[in-house]
Amino acid sequence: MGLHGMLIQITLIGVIISAIVVAAAEAALAKPGCHDKCGDVEIPFPFGLKDDCYLDETFHITCDDNVTAKTGSLTVTNISIEVHEMRVLSYVARDCYNPIDCWAYV
Repeated sequence: MGLHGMLIQITLIGVIISAIVVAAAEAALAKPGCHDKCGDVEIPFPFGLKDDCYLDETFHITCDDNVTAKTGSLTVTNISIEVHEMRVLSYVARDCYNPIDCWAYV
């Protein structure tokens, strides 16, 4: 196989890989006719903002003021289908009843 044949083969492989990457990116989008963003948060299917846009009620995301994505009372900051992860903000609290033990947490 000459240099010309190798270049064609490498180019063809690049085209195939590009098509796979584009298909994977499109797969992470919302269903047709459904909003795919709330503020800066992308909302991919199976999540959704309105009826018929999410898989079931557990995947329903609300969008407060078109800026803040929420699930229940938690604020959603990112949804990644690729790594199977949803990041949320949550309050962290602690109570300390023994002042000596409290210094360990400062």
